[in-house]
Amino acid sequence: MHYHLSFRHRRLIMKRYLRIAMGSPYWSSAELLCMLPPFMCRKRTRDSIDTLERRICGEFAVKYSVATDLGRQSLTLALASLGVSKGDGIILPSFVCQNVILPILRLNCVPQFVDIGKDMNISPESVEKVLNHKTRAIIVPHLYGQAAPIQEVLKIARSRSVAVIDDAAQAIGSKLGGQYVGTFGDLGIFSFGPFKSIMATRGGALITNSEKTYQNIRRFLPLPNSTEKMCVRALKSLVKFKLRRYSYWILPSNRRSEKVEEEQIEDNLAELKPMRMSPMDAAIVQAQLDKLERIVSRRIMLARHLSELLKECEWLEIPRERGDANVFVKYLIYLKTNSEVNSGLRGKMASELIAHLRRLGIEAHSAYAPLHLNEHYSGYSNTQLSVTEDVWKRLVCLPINPEMSTSDLEFMASSIIGFGLRR
Repeated sequence: MHYHLSFRHRRLIMKRYLRIAMGSPYWSSAELLCMLPPFMCRKRTRDSIDTLERRICGEFAVKYSVATDLGRQSLTLALASLGVSKGDGIILPSFVCQNVILPILRLNCVPQFVDIGKDMNISPESVEKVLNHKTRAIIVPHLYGQAAPIQEVLKIARSRSVAVIDDAAQAIGSKLGGQYVGTFGDLGIFSFGPFKSIMATRGGALITNSEKTYQNIRRFLPLPNSTEKMCVRALKSLVKFKLRRYSYWILPSNRRSEKVEEEQIEDNLAELKPMRMSPMDAAIVQAQLDKLERIVSRRIMLARHLSELLKECEWLEIPRERGDANVFVKYLIYLKTNSEVNSGLRGKMASELIAHLRRLGIEAHSAYAPLHLNEHYSGYSNTQLSVTEDVWKRLVCLPINPEMSTSDLEFMASSIIGFGLRR
């Protein structure tokens, strides 16, 4: 594989657009029509929320669903419906999105951090060690589209009468034994926001098969969402995500450095109060559900091809083949320790690779920083999380979007291979 442009020309192009963006939504005319004002879109009505909830029940074979404005609001609603109270322990992996811990803190519960396994998901062995008489629930996230070992966690939880929240926010469409993740626990969580397998401008859903749990949920039913400024939000989403290749470098949020962490926490906490999904997003999610099978199969096919291109790179580990148990919201690679020949780069090779790919127009990301190492949450950690601390700095997230072409994959693979040859 050869580059057709000089490095100087590539740098000039990079100032104008990305070649491969992260999380570009698979939107066609169906989704775009849903973003029009209500009087121009027959599918966008107040009834579209109820229709979506029925559709979710049918699509995922569950009895009850509630559509919310954000995935983290669904998690807040799930914990509240379980009747958690101040001081109750909630188990979650430290290696997870920060939005998972915020509902726990908002309800005055105590996070109980556990380790991850080789698949970067929650470790059942670690759960068994941490679970105690104060534990009320276990949150099992399926990270980056890959199904976690939730069946093993369920066995542990059932033996101790502890509830399990099946957090499929990042893995809609992933299956274990033919059953969708999100449907295994006492409650399940979906998210339809940015960088998810199916995507609206924002949104989430809470699902359950328990009538008792659903009746508890009804006590906390989300407040109606304002339909004002939906068109503005739709336009922003189009610019920021659908046109991300061209808008990435001109948006202030991408040009400036990361927001101050305290501000991020405050912003996210402010959006935890459950609200109803907007009719616009409900219509978009229905359009996305129509093509869920196509999106999943396309992501898996692209990831399989990328794995084939990278299989000769002995200095990194690629995701193992898992059929439809991984929908590849992001393609996660792990840089092996013995690849860092230069001791001066020890622990920094992943960041070097990310910088290299971004210079070439590939929007690669680092993985989550463990929550127990964050100064805001470190006080809740009282156990050794050896796997988490060993691997998180060696992970690189690569984009996998249904609209990517074979040439995009070859360019990305050749860029990674070229980086390795320079070491």
